[in-house]
Amino acid sequence: MHPDDINGGLATDGAAHAEYIFNAGMDNPDQEWILSPWDSWGRNPFYKGPATPHPEEDNYGDTDEGPFSPYESEEIPF
Repeated sequence: MHPDDINGGLATDGAAHAEYIFNAGMDNPDQEWILSPWDSWGRNPFYKGPATPHPEEDNYGDTDEGPFSPYESEEIPF
């Protein structure tokens, strides 16, 4: 079976996402992360700058002592 026969010759979601990231990355080589219409991020293959964290990485407010917490004690009131 030829790969184009699978899915009626249509691209899979993964292949379409990769193609979008490739094309958008070519147009925006200064951005490390590209947000696709599938609401997911892809690393730009054309980006040559320093590595940056994933845009949705939740480490803002981390300190040397660990993650930031507005509570004084270990007990969280919920």
